[in-house]
Amino acid sequence: EAQRTAIARAFAMAPDIILADEPTGNLDSPAAAEFCATLTRLNRELGAAILLISHDPQVAAAADVVHILRDGQICGAFETGHDPATVSANYLERLA
Repeated sequence: EAQRTAIARAFAMAPDIILADEPTGNLDSPAAAEFCATLTRLNRELGAAILLISHDPQVAAAADVVHILRDGQICGAFETGHDPATVSANYLERLA
């Protein structure tokens, strides 16, 4: 519930960009999926860009594009196709 409230507050301000650092870290899988669906819906409805940081392929798959950081530098980027398996495979390939 706190996550939903935080999203509502953030979007009520009509920002151009939202930064979210591990926003689903303390949520179970169903709640994380609901959070991502809500974030995606609001992004499409309001047009705000979202920069989301996550280690979870399920969460990263909600993004259109994933950028991979290693030692503070972008070492790869790819389109997700909104598929967690694609995220996992590309992530491992780019870190190898």
